[in-house]
Amino acid sequence: MSGGIECACSIEQGDGGYENDIQNEEIRTARKAHVCIECRDTIAPSQQYEYTTILSDGAWSHYKTCLPCMRIRREHCCAWVYGGLVEAIWEGLGFDYLTGDLAPWAEDYDAARGDGEEQDHGTD
Repeated sequence: MSGGIECACSIEQGDGGYENDIQNEEIRTARKAHVCIECRDTIAPSQQYEYTTILSDGAWSHYKTCLPCMRIRREHCCAWVYGGLVEAIWEGLGFDYLTGDLAPWAEDYDAARGDGEEQDHGTD
């Protein structure tokens, strides 16, 4: 995890949590338009994206994730359910990375710390 943010995911991997029989991830270049499983944005032709193939409990699943969502997931989630990144970030970090909205508890936390105030960072 980067930036001192700890994982707050509610999903446990292993030890009775989610484990896949086979999982393969690769970066591909789109030949046609696809939809990101996480943000639902279009992955346009010629854009790179992550293509994931999973075998779990005898069933195959395939997921396409845009690179920004892939990076957010890898940096800020220790475990996830495909298609649940927006919810995981909202619950764990307190904001919607698509809209910029803060969860009420995150606004209260920021107000208590004084993070909502403008700060001089010496970059004049």
